[in-house]
Amino acid sequence: MYDVLHRFAFEDPDGNGEADTIAYGASNLNMWSFDDIFAAFGHRFHWDYSNLIEQGGMLFHAPLHPENKGAIRFLRKLYKDGLLDPEFAITSGKQERTKISSGKVGFYHHNWRLALETHQVNQQLWEKHPDALFVPIPPPKGPNGLRGCYARPATELNSRLTAIGAKSEHAEKAKQFLDYTCSDEGNMLTSWGVEGRDYTIENGRVMRKPQATELDYVTSVGIQEFSHIIANPDPIATDTGPIAQSALDIGYKYGTKDLVLYSIASSAKEYEATLKDIITENYQRMIVEYDNDLDTMWDKFVDTYMKNGGTIPGKEKHDLWKSKQ
Repeated sequence: MYDVLHRFAFEDPDGNGEADTIAYGASNLNMWSFDDIFAAFGHRFHWDYSNLIEQGGMLFHAPLHPENKGAIRFLRKLYKDGLLDPEFAITSGKQERTKISSGKVGFYHHNWRLALETHQVNQQLWEKHPDALFVPIPPPKGPNGLRGCYARPATELNSRLTAIGAKSEHAEKAKQFLDYTCSDEGNMLTSWGVEGRDYTIENGRVMRKPQATELDYVTSVGIQEFSHIIANPDPIATDTGPIAQSALDIGYKYGTKDLVLYSIASSAKEYEATLKDIITENYQRMIVEYDNDLDTMWDKFVDTYMKNGGTIPGKEKHDLWKSKQ
């Protein structure tokens, strides 16, 4: 991975005569941009209490595992060597997307299981670089051969389940509706809107009309309203279809499932926002600042985390997990 990123950064992939490509694009969104990197060193985590690690019959929050220091050292090297976006710690998710769509980013982390997102990224890229294409690749392999990515089973897409009430008077019609949303026609309608009004198909590619990129319009007409019910690969059988299917295949092959999934600790609401900020701030500081004192910075991070309630939601999760054994 390092060699590929180095080529993006210093071998002028866009041919403009300048070393201005951001090899690894990233944002400040809860360290989400580095999820697969941490998995390569032992533990992937999604920065909340749905992801805990079992060790010795106890559960603890994944960001506290000492193995994460290996990933921090690797990310620090990328940062020092000019391969990681130097502005990642102050870059919002929206700003990161702007950089990606400009064609100035070689690699970035994204949840490829959402096939519609795959197409949206490429569509933005095609506006400036019609021949360019982002494609999904397996998560990187770490020094001990470990790899993994964040991917939930199909029944858990978007953290929701869809059910028809046992006493529903219209159960059959509801089933017909769900079947329709899973069809190519229904998926196109619910995902993209009305052809001609909201999008066109040019050379086999779905291209949104300007108004269909505005959130207020999309919400008012119901586009993507049902994407929380079903998330299908893009039905257009061209560039996008195989890419989306490949992304889903990678997710199912390398996806790691949280040990305690979606069982929310009662204290999470009180503590989690503060603890997420502590994690993000300290991890960013370690990546950007440490030289020879990582262990000291790590110990300070863990101490701050624990003093701000870090043990409480984890204990509640552990007790819940134990009760189901």
